[in-house]
Amino acid sequence: LALDFLLRYRINVPSGSDPVTCEGCTITMQAIYDGDAWVAIAFSNDGLMIGSEAVIGIPGTVPAKYNLDSKSNSGVQPMPEEQQTLTDASVSVEDGQTVMEFTKIMKEPNEIEITTGDNNFLWAYGSSQALGYHAARESFVQNLSTGAATVVVSPNMSAWLAHGVVAFLAWGMLSPFAVEASLFR
Repeated sequence: LALDFLLRYRINVPSGSDPVTCEGCTITMQAIYDGDAWVAIAFSNDGLMIGSEAVIGIPGTVPAKYNLDSKSNSGVQPMPEEQQTLTDASVSVEDGQTVMEFTKIMKEPNEIEITTGDNNFLWAYGSSQALGYHAARESFVQNLSTGAATVVVSPNMSAWLAHGVVAFLAWGMLSPFAVEASLFR
């Protein structure tokens, strides 16, 4: 996913099911970050942070599922205890790498479903072990059957803002001055 962030996964298909219908399937994921900080993998309907659900691993704790309701820390809240269904969940720092592992049920009630086809995922990591603003993050589409992945490119909001400010100055202020100056020739 990035030079310093690796994601591995395995779909666990129970006997009596198949990879197409995948009834009762789980997914085992391992996120490895070359550093010592919190790490997260999120599941999304649209590739955006708000409205997504994440598994966040903070070294020294057990990874947990979170609702991502806003971009502020107050909007990143653990799901209720009855929704904390991860198994084999752990996070540790080994040889300067943060390693988070967990197994998650792919289809859970009232949660974003993970399919064997295309899924919108996000990854992120922090600059320290304290949960806060991410040092790096990315949205990507991953096909769990084929392994094909594509990075979702989000618009550069700073460029859009600069474009809007310059357009306002040009058309809202400078053009009227030009028209007025031509009248007084």
